[in-house]
Amino acid sequence: MSNPYQSYQAATATAAGPSGHRGLEAQALLATARDLKMVLDNWDTAQDRLDDALERNKMLWTFFASEIPDNAALPDEVKQNLLNLSLYVFKQTLAMFGKPTQQGVNSLVNINRTLATGLMAQDG
Repeated sequence: MSNPYQSYQAATATAAGPSGHRGLEAQALLATARDLKMVLDNWDTAQDRLDDALERNKMLWTFFASEIPDNAALPDEVKQNLLNLSLYVFKQTLAMFGKPTQQGVNSLVNINRTLATGLMAQDG
């Protein structure tokens, strides 16, 4: 398994599309969503890739959660909502390590895609 931070850096370094910090975050979310979706679409044959995709998702959201409190541009209510979302994603990701379900993985894919869409709209 590659280092999740290296995966994040690789995804953001080669990102085509939105520029800037939010665009890079969006590209990292989309890359992780794509990895999870690949496992979801090949559920019976790609289980060996699930742990790697979940680990990348966990590390990405851990990174996001660690950056939220220091973001002076965000109102406190938005920070709290993002921290709550991060906690939910973290718990959901950990649950998928123990007993993966297609519904649980799909939930992670949808959250990552939705947040990425919002970030790209703000960056564009």
